[in-house]
Amino acid sequence: MLNRWVTYIYQYRAGKREDNIGFIKAQKICCRTGDSVRFRIGIKLYKTKPCKCTIYLADGELIYKIKEFCVSAHDQDTLLLRFEVPWWSPVGLDKAVTDYMGLYFLCEDGDCCGGFWKDVTVLPQTFVDAKDKQQEREETPKQDEDIRFEQQNAPEQDDGIRFEQQKQEEYTQVFGVHENQERYVPSKAIKQWKPRDLTHDYHSMLDTYPKLPLFSNKRLLHCVKIMPQDIGRLPIGNWKLGTNSFVTHGFYHYQYLMLGNVLFEQGERLVIGIPGVYTVKEKYVANMFGFARFVPAQECDYMTGRFGYWVSEVVTE
Repeated sequence: MLNRWVTYIYQYRAGKREDNIGFIKAQKICCRTGDSVRFRIGIKLYKTKPCKCTIYLADGELIYKIKEFCVSAHDQDTLLLRFEVPWWSPVGLDKAVTDYMGLYFLCEDGDCCGGFWKDVTVLPQTFVDAKDKQQEREETPKQDEDIRFEQQNAPEQDDGIRFEQQKQEEYTQVFGVHENQERYVPSKAIKQWKPRDLTHDYHSMLDTYPKLPLFSNKRLLHCVKIMPQDIGRLPIGNWKLGTNSFVTHGFYHYQYLMLGNVLFEQGERLVIGIPGVYTVKEKYVANMFGFARFVPAQECDYMTGRFGYWVSEVVTE
């Protein structure tokens, strides 16, 4: 049985192990009140803006959260972490720390890395948060009922602004008010824009706006970055998105929206995408605001914890 071990942390992209970015030193600490494992971690994660990361214990395809930490913007130094977990049953399962595969690190921007002391039996990108998986099983029937209720009681389009104000109150209860939320008033941006040739404006944006990188998910075909005020360049049927609180939430978190072509079962569709990470709570709110589909940026078997886009089809007529 291991009492002390060292393993290295590697980044994972598109299912492949890449650069070594740190190390994990683990030591078993014996104590009368119960043995524990002391982890000392050195990891180098460069971020352009502050980012929260979560450390999980990996067990097969399931991961169990044990700690969170934050990475400062533009910090090029190695981040040093030190913490302890119980040697036996650290996350409630009847097994020791050494029976797990290792530690998995997932950042809120979608980056992932891992340090594993046992053979990895599944790709890190397909890991599933055990808590979210259990919660999804419990909440899916209730969410489907809530969504049907929303559809049955949805107001007419003429009452859209009043409806969005009502949704804003519900949104605030779930997410809270973002510190920058008052800087942008979507309805004002749309009113200030003067219509030109609506038929071809979205074609122009696809041709001239900054392109997003190629994704490993082949369903995302041709995607560009847009800003909330660019919604006013789309046909009038899309302007209600300018007062959509979920759109504002996604923009202030990632500082862009996505406009692009996505391949669905019915064929290729032009969509607006809100960047985000798939969770059960986010799925519920996205559905409530009209973004029922999630398209992950990378090919994966499970959605939970994956970065991608909540999408809504663009009205082109």
